[in-house]
Amino acid sequence: MFARAFRFRRTRPVRWHQGWGVAALLMTGGNVLAYDGTPAFAMPMQCTVGVDCWIAKYMDHDPAAREMRDYACGRLAGDGHTGVDIAIRDGKAMAAGVTVVAAASGRVGRVREGVSDQDVRTTGPAVEGRSCGNGVLVDHGEGWQSLYCHLRRGSIVVQPGQTVKTGDPLGRVGLSGETEYPHLHFDVLKNGKRIDPFVGLADEAPAACGRGATPLWTEEVAAQLAYQPFALYNVGFAPGKPERSAVRSGAYRIDPFPATAEVMFLWAEMFGSKAGDEIRFRLTGPDGTVQEETGRFDTPALQRIPELRLPRPGARWPSGRYTLTITALRPGIPAQTSTASVAVP
Repeated sequence: MFARAFRFRRTRPVRWHQGWGVAALLMTGGNVLAYDGTPAFAMPMQCTVGVDCWIAKYMDHDPAAREMRDYACGRLAGDGHTGVDIAIRDGKAMAAGVTVVAAASGRVGRVREGVSDQDVRTTGPAVEGRSCGNGVLVDHGEGWQSLYCHLRRGSIVVQPGQTVKTGDPLGRVGLSGETEYPHLHFDVLKNGKRIDPFVGLADEAPAACGRGATPLWTEEVAAQLAYQPFALYNVGFAPGKPERSAVRSGAYRIDPFPATAEVMFLWAEMFGSKAGDEIRFRLTGPDGTVQEETGRFDTPALQRIPELRLPRPGARWPSGRYTLTITALRPGIPAQTSTASVAVP
């Protein structure tokens, strides 16, 4: 067992204000494609939910400042958050490229390019009125629009006025604008007003918990995006105390692990944890020996990076492959598990 080695670290939540400035970039003007009825939105990214992308935040339905409520009455929504955030693993995944696609057919209304990819906690707030970063606005007709934010600089492949079909590439997931981890911020609008695609128009501000009667996703995507009250999506090893910026950049995706490192940190990145949640670290060593430790969170956190410190057993770490399995546990909710492995030469 990992006696008294367990450590939790909580990251500070921020209040999110999405906008391009909104007034400038949502007023597209000109003709748009006619659309008969309400659009049904497909997945706006080329990824597999729960494997290489995860919902990090939902739309906030609580108008009170410093309070938040997602459509299922959970807290997986930033305060004032206007859309759906779909995160990828880290900066290395961003560099490899994850394609953002049109969620419904339409015509490109506006495009912004040239905003640098940066973690605002490292570089400071985004330029006023450019919190969306690099983005694309698509008109679907009859007042319907979709907005794609935080795209990677130089990745956008469409121009204003261009017709797009469902699934056509728009750009790639990035880190531009008011963001601190690579993700797509996806907004749906009707006549300029944000609409939660999990709820739809009929239940615009639902009093009850759960999906609305007329959600805007296709049936296939609605099944893929079944509500998850928390997300465990990034786990790994580090030869020193994990730093948030290094976790987010992918710097700890190292293999082999240095044999003479004084410590081996096991870590995970989570969204939506609450007091009473448990996290279990399980490490299988090269000889098959299993070590396990479980800890419980005392406080809630929208984002956090729990960690477990292991001292080096002697002059070096035994050679071979180490396999890490981390499981997040909440009573009444299916457990979430993520794995990683690393070799010691």
